[in-house]
Amino acid sequence: MRNCKVINGESLTQQHRLVVADCHIKADTKVKHKNQRQQRIMWWKLKEEALRNKFKEKVLEKLRLPKGVQEWWEINSNIIRKAGEEILGKISGKGPPEEKETWWWNKEVQKEIKEKKEAKMRWDLTGSQEDMETYKMRKKNEKRAAARAKAKAVEEAYEEIEKKNGERHA
Repeated sequence: MRNCKVINGESLTQQHRLVVADCHIKADTKVKHKNQRQQRIMWWKLKEEALRNKFKEKVLEKLRLPKGVQEWWEINSNIIRKAGEEILGKISGKGPPEEKETWWWNKEVQKEIKEKKEAKMRWDLTGSQEDMETYKMRKKNEKRAAARAKAKAVEEAYEEIEKKNGERHA
């Protein structure tokens, strides 16, 4: 608050006077990420044999055999988790919003999305007209693939519901 003044003669009621002041309010400029989620270990990478063997060696190297079950779990679960973080890595915690539906995505949609992202990165790096056109084409292809996949998935879901309803009545 700066430059505060009471204006005499201007009263709202008998006991109250009009006060004029310059007020500076600092706005919070931090942007909170709506899509921020918990970072998780990428356990699905254990499907790859090389990573699986590396993980197995790391865990067996540090594994301990305490007497109690609770003590065993507390010690070894941390060892397993740390080895997973170190070897497999963690997801960033960013990504699609929680409410975004992706249950109907198939390999084709994922391929189109990946191509679109690569085209966008290329366009961002070069800034050329040709890369912009490629990105726009990829974006259009991705939207079409997503629409086809969603329509197909919804149709299959309705068929499954109708099939189940028919079985119930039979």
